[in-house]
Amino acid sequence: MKKKKYLTTGEFADLCKIPKHVLFYYDEIDLFKPEFYDNKGYRYYSYFQYDTFMMINTLKNMGMSLSDIDTYMKNRNPNLFLNLLEEKEKELEENIRNLKKLKKLIHNQKETTIEGIGYKENHIFVSELEEENILLSENTDEANNISFSEFVIEYSKFLKSNNLPSHQRIGTIFKTDVLKLNESDEDFGFAYLYTIVNKKKGKNIYKRKKGYYLIGIHIGSYKNLDSMYKKMLKYADENNIEIGEFSYEEYLLNDLAISNENEYTTKIIMEIKKM
Repeated sequence: MKKKKYLTTGEFADLCKIPKHVLFYYDEIDLFKPEFYDNKGYRYYSYFQYDTFMMINTLKNMGMSLSDIDTYMKNRNPNLFLNLLEEKEKELEENIRNLKKLKKLIHNQKETTIEGIGYKENHIFVSELEEENILLSENTDEANNISFSEFVIEYSKFLKSNNLPSHQRIGTIFKTDVLKLNESDEDFGFAYLYTIVNKKKGKNIYKRKKGYYLIGIHIGSYKNLDSMYKKMLKYADENNIEIGEFSYEEYLLNDLAISNENEYTTKIIMEIKKM
């Protein structure tokens, strides 16, 4: 054997793009040993060991423990290798699905935040919105004067039952007739939680139709949202706008993005039946 066919520890570490101490440690625990040692105890690795090391490194990066990797390496055979590859392929496919969901979630949060930043003051206007498919929670219409703790419980149940991530963009829906009847300053119960989805059919999928909607932008604490609802209803009356069945709350800038609750930005969307 000629030494020039082999790599020193430093050379092999550079080839694998890892620190040298990783190779020292793997040697100590008998997980991955050099091809041979010279008479001074220096380690030398073969180019043919590169694929083996990179497989070990890949398994480690995928969350497999060094102990399990060691067990596999000591008992490996073609069938066991094939089973391992199939198992890891399934894990990767699941990770890819989760990453795609996370990417979509991040994209939606970015769009929401950009929209929220664009509003500088409270105002009311009419705007045409595109059709949206929304996923509704179970009806909570009877939850009048729902407390914050009860809201959090409903919110958590909605996320869990629909396998939604914890920071999914969630809004609330109110019955317009409840808003009109509420003349006091007390809170009124929401009818549904909802989130926008791609699915067109399925349980609790509701279509918010394309059309004109009355929009209210509220900048401030959630405690003062009722004042915006009253202003919107007054605006509708003054402009001969007949409000539809539902009103939607979308939280553009909330505790995720801003620390001062007086700077929260909420978008209220009221269905228009007739103008």
